Order: sequence, then C-alpha cells, then structure tokens
Amino acid sequence: MSGHVGIIKKTVIFIVLTCIVMLSVSSCTSKRILVIDDEGKGTVKGDGKTSYETLNDESGEDTEVNGSVAPEENTEPGRLDIPDGSLQGFIFASCEDGAAYKLVDYNGSSSEITIPSEYNRKPVIEIGERAFEECAIKSVVIPDSITVIGGAAFYYCARLESLVIPDSVTEIAGAAFAQCHSLKSVEIGKGVISIDDNAFLHCRSLLDIKLPANIQYIGQGAFENTAYYNNAENWTNKALYIDTYLIEVQSDVSGKYTVKAGTTLIAACAFWSATNLTSIDLTADVIYICRSVLAHCTSLEEVYFGAESIDQTAFYRCINLKNVYYYSHTMDDIEAKKQTVKRISSLFEAE
Repeated sequence: MSGHVGIIKKTVIFIVLTCIVMLSVSSCTSKRILVIDDEGKGTVKGDGKTSYETLNDESGEDTEVNGSVAPEENTEPGRLDIPDGSLQGFIFASCEDGAAYKLVDYNGSSSEITIPSEYNRKPVIEIGERAFEECAIKSVVIPDSITVIGGAAFYYCARLESLVIPDSVTEIAGAAFAQCHSLKSVEIGKGVISIDDNAFLHCRSLLDIKLPANIQYIGQGAFENTAYYNNAENWTNKALYIDTYLIEVQSDVSGKYTVKAGTTLIAACAFWSATNLTSIDLTADVIYICRSVLAHCTSLEEVYFGAESIDQTAFYRCINLKNVYYYSHTMDDIEAKKQTVKRISSLFEAE
C-alpha cells in the first residue's frame, strides 16, 4: 500500500511541475524546482548544468528556489526565493567543514562578472574544477576571499582578455586558464606559491606576465605556447626565464651548462630529456628544484646544486650521474645538517 501512495505522490508532483511549466514558461527559466521524494531527499532541477541533492525539506513538498541554491542548503517548503542579482548564475557547494563555500558552476549570461566573496553569510574560498569552463566571459573580478583556483576552472574561456589574481590565492591548479586565447596579461598576487602543470597552456596572446617573488612550484608546460613563450627574444642561452624562474630549456643543450645567476626556481621538467647534457651547475642561488627537472638526462655525469627544496624525482633516470657537488648553506644546527645530507643522498639512490 505504501508503494502505491509513493507512486501517487510522485504523480501529483509531476502534474504540479507540469502545470507550473505550462502556465509560466518565461518566468520559470531562471528558477529551479526542489522536488522532494518520500524519503525526504530532494533534487534541485532547473536550467543549470548541475543538479544537487538536498536533505532538509519535508517529504512530498515542492519548493521553488533561486538559481544559487547549494547542496544541503536549508530551503523552506513553499517559499519563493527572490533571486539576488549579485548571485545570479553562480552555483555553490558547501565545503566539508561547513564553514565556507566553493563556487562550482556558473550558468549566467553576463560577459563581465564579479565573483561573490560571500554566500549565505559565509566566505567563498575556492573556485572549483571547471567552474567557468568554456564560458564566454571577457572579464572577471576574483575577490580576496578566494585561496584556490581549481583545475581547468577557466579552461577555454576564449574571450577572457586580462586577469588579476588577488594576494589571497595560494594555488593555481592544473590547466586553470589553459586555452584562454584572448588573454593578453596576467598579474599574479604575492600569495601564490604554486602554479601547476599547463596552468596557462596555449594562451597564445599572453605576453605580459607578472609573477610574485615567492613561488615555490611551477609545473610542466605552465606557460607553454603563450606569446611570451613563443617570442625568441625571451630565450637566453637556450633557456626561457620569467623573472628569477627558469621555465624551460631547449632539449638540444649539450656539454656543460650553467643556469643564470640569481635564478631561484627550476620549473618541473625544465631539462626534460636533454640527453646530450654532461654537466650542469644549478648554482647556489636556486632554492626550489621542481618535479623531474633533469629526468632522463641520460648523459649527465656531473651536477652542482645547493637547493633547499628538491623534488624526489628531480634526477630520475640520470643513469650515468657519477659526481654530485652540493653548495653548503650555513646551518648552525648539527642535526639539521645531518638531515640535509641524508635527504640529498636519498635523491641519488639507485632506481
């Protein structure tokens, strides 16, 4: 009997929704409907690309909610929310601890947007993966509440022309702005310490790049095929630098090679498969050696370096490496020095 009742309730809900659509097609295009089943679970359905399940309404209730409803958000049955113009088109998800929100999608039509710094009186701290993928936006203002820009967050936003990333952001994930073909300039705030693989890959108009002084990691292909990358004048001694960061070295470097004085970071895979390289001096200025920097440099026999942060794969498959020289940094603490020697030794253990 209870099964028949459930079927009847769902049929009634379907009829109600059908009537709503038929009577007010134009007014419903910007709203979402929260449909609650017999178990108290509901699904937000509407004109967006994402549907969320909520658990807070009573069984059998239909609720119209605005386009910014978040998963597990409290919604009062029978209440019609008036859409907030500043939130129109933005879709949020609650973070695991419930103290903040992540922007997970945008289905608005504006070409010039300002991302809200708050939703439901809580901060918006992250732009989620693919949140703006293929959006036709020309400009975006990122608030200083954001700390992370997720993978492919603005992938193929082909009309985006310029970008300022606030100091609050610490991480730009992989392919975050890849294929933004109209992007001409980017200014990255001083809080960013990590720019992951392919972050600005194929941003073919990107010529003006401003990076902060404290970056600790730059991934493979982060700036590949940008206008800056493709400008021969930006390559010195077969190497591409942005400020004090060595981004990439041409694979045909050979013999002995010394990086430019003052270089502080070697980006991931910078010397990838430079098979004719026999000796390299990374200088005492370099602090950060990223992932697989000299991986597969099979002719490399000698290396000089003094970096304090070295990825475990930095010298992967350097099968002929015989001599390693480390520029010693001043360390008063004996135990700290022992740990440094131990860590460096482990980098060259047989694979």
